Amino acid sequence: MIAPDPIAFAGTARFEIRRRLGAGAMGVVYEAYDRERAMPVALKVMRS
Repeated sequence: MIAPDPIAFAGTARFEIRRRLGAGAMGVVYEAYDRERAMPVALKVMRS
């Protein structure tokens, strides 16, 4: 598992972050695995 921004993903045991896909002006997108749905997902974390 890649170590993303620890603050952004604090308390998200549901998702296993696999890799960073990209970043832009609004946020960062990660490839993750949703443990509840048993499927890959993309998570976008908005910048503050």
